[in-house]
Amino acid sequence: MKNNDYKFVQRIIEYCDIINDLVDKPLLEQSFFQIFYFTN
Repeated sequence: MKNNDYKFVQRIIEYCDIINDLVDKPLLEQSFFQIFYFTN
């Protein structure tokens, strides 16, 4: 894994933590599932 990839993953994790503070977790998981479903 390259250093850029690591920073990118770290940024996604931080972003998820911020969203987690703003939104209830079940709602968050549901929206992630919908995004994943619609992108495939």
